[in-house]
Amino acid sequence: MVNSDIYNLFKELINLPVENECVEFKEAKNDFSFEELGKYFSALSNEANLKNKRYAWKGHYYERDGESLGALNIQELEFIRNQNRVTDWSSLICEDATINDLDKNAILKAREQYKIKNPKLEQECDSWNDEVFLNKAKLTVNGKMTKTAILLLGKEESEHYLSPAVAKISWILKDERNIEKDYEHFGPHFIISVDRVFEKIRNLKYRYLKENTLFPTEITQYEPFVIREVLHNCIAHQDYNLGGKINVVEKPDELIFSNLGSFIPKTIENVIEKDSPEEFYRNQFLANTM
Repeated sequence: MVNSDIYNLFKELINLPVENECVEFKEAKNDFSFEELGKYFSALSNEANLKNKRYAWKGHYYERDGESLGALNIQELEFIRNQNRVTDWSSLICEDATINDLDKNAILKAREQYKIKNPKLEQECDSWNDEVFLNKAKLTVNGKMTKTAILLLGKEESEHYLSPAVAKISWILKDERNIEKDYEHFGPHFIISVDRVFEKIRNLKYRYLKENTLFPTEITQYEPFVIREVLHNCIAHQDYNLGGKINVVEKPDELIFSNLGSFIPKTIENVIEKDSPEEFYRNQFLANTM
């Protein structure tokens, strides 16, 4: 770009009516630190989300945090760094694993869920042996065990095939003073562990009287479908490369679900404005199987 092009672009930018995702105006009546300017260039460049390109100022990476500047967190940094990598962790093959590393009850549970999801294949599904079923259900690839198969159906002692990833869901009970009262950890097979976590949650029943009736209406504190849906999302979209576990913290008046991995759209506002599905999903193989 020659000087005249730069000048014309500059004129075009300063004539914009408002700031946007690519342009930010800074007023410098007296002085604007060159140091701060460098940090802003780093932050704006990183927000531009150019594939696999991170921009630092004096060895440090920055992002905007509201009206302030802050250090780009590790998860965001890794997300930018890995954008050009199309490897799906959940589809990777566990080379030494075999069908003997899967739990029989978990396979039966998977068959039940598969027939519910595909009622037209119910009779055909009953005629498949386990190897054929696992291929049909896209849990294995040509008979080879994937990370997804071990995560959802694996025996507890098969967890080492996922290392250094951690396959754990922790349920933690806290009282109104945030003091831990009880806890339990659940590993593979997640297809059954989800039910065990759900059973630990104290979903209290409330009763209230409507007008013009003597019979109380009963409702649960939490909608069971919502609990399961959130937990399934935690499993499907966890960034297993970060080596963390899924936490379900139960308090008297709330449930807190957490997993590791950045929110791909970055903000809720971006989701609302875009109003369309994401082009990229973490663990696409796992998400499709679930």
